[in-house]
Amino acid sequence: CDWEREAFTLDEDLSNAVVEVFNRLYEKGYIYRGDRIINWCPDCKTSISDAECDHVDTKSKLWSFKYPIKGEDDKFITISTTRPETIPGDLAVAVNPEDERYKDYVG
Repeated sequence: CDWEREAFTLDEDLSNAVVEVFNRLYEKGYIYRGDRIINWCPDCKTSISDAECDHVDTKSKLWSFKYPIKGEDDKFITISTTRPETIPGDLAVAVNPEDERYKDYVG
């Protein structure tokens, strides 16, 4: 190991370098930004492209949960998921800032 060059991956200098390289690759047309779902490989422990995935539609249950809104008794935001086992790890709920139903909860 080269402990003299130890760094945290989210250090500002490293983060700036990553952004710079991604911008260069994008400008050269080597990478693109698209509306895609990111696939995660639990065996490789990395993201993989759609070309590397064999998609299989499976029937599953859609679970809905009511999250209480902090500081507002009897008010909830309902979320739905096919992966209820991830619920205990949730720290926040993201809402569409353009959706009028949630305008009071943006930020």
